[in-house]
Amino acid sequence: MEKSRVAMPVARKRKSPLSIENLRFRQGSLRGKLVSSDGPIPRSVTIRFDGHDVGSVRVRGREPLEGPFTWFVPARHYDGGAHTFEVAVATDDEVPVVLDSLERQMDVGAAPLLHAAAGVNDRGQIEGFAWNSVQPNEPLAIELWERGALVRTIRADQSVPAIPADTAPDACGFAFAPQDLGSWINGRARLIAPKFGEAIPVDFSTVLAEVAVEQVFVDEELAVTVTRPALLAPCDVTVSIDGLARPSRLRERADSIQLFVARPLAEDADDHRLQVAFVFEGETLASAEQTFRWSPPGGLLANPDFRDWQGDRLAVWALEDGYSAMPSTPGDGVSAPFAPALVSLGALGAAGGPLRLAQPVDLSDADVVDLEFVARFEGAAEVQVFDDEGVLAGVIIDGEGVWARHRRTLTLDRPAGPGAHVALLAADADAVELAYLDVGPPGFQRVQSDGQDTLKQGLANGDFQRWSRGLTFQSTGASIETADGWLLSAPKGLKGVRAALVQIESDDGAIDYGFGLRADAPTGLVTLSTQVHPAAVRRGGDWTLELTVQRHPGSGRGVARLGRILLSDSPLGGPKAAVLGRDVLLSPDARRVRLSVDAAAWGAAGVDGRRAMDEQPAVFLVIEFQDRALDAVLTRAVLTQNAAPEPQRDAFAGFEDFNLMSQIGRTVGLEGWARETVPVEGPSTLTEAPPAAPPATWSNWAYPAVDIVVPVYNAEIHTLGCLRALVEVTDIPYRLIVVDDGSAPSTRRALDDFAVERPWIEVIHNATNLGYTRAANVGLKAGRAPWVVLLNSDTVVTPGWLEGLLDIGLSDSAIGMVGPLSNAATWQSVPAVRDAHGQWAINRIPGDLTLEAWSDAIRRSSQRAHPSVPLLNGFCTLMRRAALQAVNFLDEETFPVGYGEEVDLCIRIGKAGYRMHVADDVFVFHHKSSSFGKERRAVLSKQGGAAVRKKHRDVNLAGLEEQLATLVPLLQLRQDLKTKVLEAAQ
Repeated sequence: MEKSRVAMPVARKRKSPLSIENLRFRQGSLRGKLVSSDGPIPRSVTIRFDGHDVGSVRVRGREPLEGPFTWFVPARHYDGGAHTFEVAVATDDEVPVVLDSLERQMDVGAAPLLHAAAGVNDRGQIEGFAWNSVQPNEPLAIELWERGALVRTIRADQSVPAIPADTAPDACGFAFAPQDLGSWINGRARLIAPKFGEAIPVDFSTVLAEVAVEQVFVDEELAVTVTRPALLAPCDVTVSIDGLARPSRLRERADSIQLFVARPLAEDADDHRLQVAFVFEGETLASAEQTFRWSPPGGLLANPDFRDWQGDRLAVWALEDGYSAMPSTPGDGVSAPFAPALVSLGALGAAGGPLRLAQPVDLSDADVVDLEFVARFEGAAEVQVFDDEGVLAGVIIDGEGVWARHRRTLTLDRPAGPGAHVALLAADADAVELAYLDVGPPGFQRVQSDGQDTLKQGLANGDFQRWSRGLTFQSTGASIETADGWLLSAPKGLKGVRAALVQIESDDGAIDYGFGLRADAPTGLVTLSTQVHPAAVRRGGDWTLELTVQRHPGSGRGVARLGRILLSDSPLGGPKAAVLGRDVLLSPDARRVRLSVDAAAWGAAGVDGRRAMDEQPAVFLVIEFQDRALDAVLTRAVLTQNAAPEPQRDAFAGFEDFNLMSQIGRTVGLEGWARETVPVEGPSTLTEAPPAAPPATWSNWAYPAVDIVVPVYNAEIHTLGCLRALVEVTDIPYRLIVVDDGSAPSTRRALDDFAVERPWIEVIHNATNLGYTRAANVGLKAGRAPWVVLLNSDTVVTPGWLEGLLDIGLSDSAIGMVGPLSNAATWQSVPAVRDAHGQWAINRIPGDLTLEAWSDAIRRSSQRAHPSVPLLNGFCTLMRRAALQAVNFLDEETFPVGYGEEVDLCIRIGKAGYRMHVADDVFVFHHKSSSFGKERRAVLSKQGGAAVRKKHRDVNLAGLEEQLATLVPLLQLRQDLKTKVLEAAQ
């Protein structure tokens, strides 16, 4: 704010040891240097405009006898006239002395302008840009004011966000997470550019847009799914029907809120008005209304949500020749209430006509129908109602490549005659993803499926007739999708491996299509995998897998064998796997192989019948080809169910011991998750959910609470496998802190979905990729428990892992870190440390052993010596928080992306007086660096090693390695595993 324009007395003739050098007007600012010939200079000067005091400005620099100053001239002084600027300093008698002056014509057109705007992104952050027209490359300071108080000051020096910024410079953006979201929503917060004294406008139009409502009846409740921006999360959510508030229970999801309203005892078929409102401090910020019926009519189409399949084809629906239908699962922008199942429609090579999906429908006596579908496509798509005489009604909808729900009312031109159909046509799109499609009487509502589908076959494209991406493949990468739904992979790359569609003539002259695989030279292990249909996974029970295999026709009479045939939780054959068959004979003659898949096989692949359906992992059929088998043809792969499954009595294993709630205070940081509803102040229409008990797996309360920190960067398959294993086997109270370090949207959604209804799990989303070390520190500093585990996202823990680590840590207050054994953890690896090429070994789980059985074998063979070590591998480390704080966490400046940070931390913790030990009776599986490729990993490892040597020149790193290489307990354990366990497994 401008000060009083009263002229101040000035002693102009008095001598002063101070002077001004190079006083000038540049880029909208008055600039100069204050110089002293006797003693230190003052640290500020007074600026006068036409004899009036208008401000004081700091003198910069640390030199005692001189320093520069800059005063930005506000736009109000540009009035077209000539004006005088003066620079003065205060004296001992408080009378300012003018040291220098400058006259300048202040043209109106030269006035500096503030270009600034801000908005709200989909993460609930406020982001914007701000720059100065006369100093466009100088970052501006931005003050954040909430409820009349200055919260903090940030700099507009980031990349420009996705807000229209015209010709803004590249680095004038800013973004921040507000402390009090409600004050911003209600206009009680401001962004101020203090240099201009102006407020920056914040656009809330996207936040306060109308919310979308979807209704589904579930049992005796109306389930209302409300899609809303993240910024509205702290508000109260109210439900009213016909203007009267109705109690409801609330469930938060990653991108939506679910409200469950009890149905009345006496229902009717009348129209009712449903209103959902977001309320903050008594003010309605956003709302949505929709008409519904307690007893609504249902849709007219069978299989509207694509649950039902007959073999590998959609039940009821007819698909145009030349196109394929592939089952999928919810994800990538579709919430489960919208889509219990998905189907992807795509062209098979050069399709003859436009994509067309149709189903017969009975429209007798109908003149108006409602259409509803949820889809993702690009271009134009049309839904038509037609009969034998022609089109009755239709609507064209433009797709933008994102998931959207479309609801339209169609008026029929005439009564429907024989052969009435509903069809989806996409002339401009060769691929469409659908979650739901139905028509019905006006006002019809979706009724949630009972899940009883007609799935007969668990594999899609098992006859290899669909090759949307071409018919031949040759790649130097590590994996490639070939036939639709089939992934070809090799740990050491696919160089020299060829895959192609092969035609095989059977004895009766019929032509079969097969998957052909060839290589001219040995390549190592190669896998071919496909996902088992999710409905088959949910159903479980006894199934039969049939494969037709042979050598390439004309390749000679030689004999070869496949490696193994697995059911696994990973397309690469993960630690959770059931071996269905091994050493399958290959010959020039086709051979039909029948393999059994029972409940034990599903369980070994990670399927748990007690868990909720949406918690079940993906399951893959994996076929391993060894060197001598890379001349093979797989003709048919069929997974069929032997008999109707037993009805499931319990779809979800609820919390068992509610008495554990009395001990919840022992878990640090978990105090706030005892209820599902959002916290509200004052009266609320939300009913309170019963207290949530700790997980039933938390049976071991004798240990202190632990924070488990898992940094994540993409690698979604391994990450979800890591988190599922943690939840399943950890029985000590813990808080799981997952740090998403700027992953892809699909990974972010998968993490949020996993954390839903698990209040002891916190997901922290970094706006950008900070690098492993900074992301790890974010999680480590977010916890408060006395012990913390830093765990890689490509690991799989085993039963008893945390007790084993804590038993060692609690045995002596001088122990600061504990690490387990693994299959791939340098000197903590078993049974081999190095491979045949002298590189760090990545050991496979031997024979038919499961991960749990292998872990038990290690525990039985261990001497439990718990040897002291100078260094630990950082893939899984238990740390005493006091030790971690003593050395100020990980060094994120020297090791920003990891690789070396673990060695540096061990050295610093050792210098701080703490010891490190290996838990030689604990095993944790390690996939090995899912976020980096092999070549990139080698470069980072070399750089990290150099940084460690430079930082710790006083440490003999070679000597530390020698100590690790000669640990007698580990040498003995490796020998025992090789001579006892591995030989027995073979």
